[in-house]
Amino acid sequence: MILMTVVLLAFPLLKMILPGSATISTLNSKIDVGLVGIIFAVIALMMKLAPQKEAVARIPWNTIIMIAGAGMLIAVAVKAGTINMLSSWIGSNAAVSSWPRAEKKMRESACSTDSCSWPYP
Repeated sequence: MILMTVVLLAFPLLKMILPGSATISTLNSKIDVGLVGIIFAVIALMMKLAPQKEAVARIPWNTIIMIAGAGMLIAVAVKAGTINMLSSWIGSNAAVSSWPRAEKKMRESACSTDSCSWPYP
């Protein structure tokens, strides 16, 4: 478990430390978390670290399938440009006053007792 965590976090941390390194950036972009998890699961099964039937029975398959499906849908939406279109539509069509709670919070943080920097009176 610790080795898997180290493998998954090594390249993102190295990329933060050495942002100009092309090799580290390439390796960081190529590491697939799912593949690393499967590899370590197979290694754990081969080493018989836990009884196989008990371990498989305790896997929350519904949650795994739901997360994988949501991840796939988000990836398709990003590739299709849906996220960018939706955010630009919301930014151009939704007025700040349509969100009363957000507006109240923004007013409270921007206005003091003697002056107010909020753009709307």
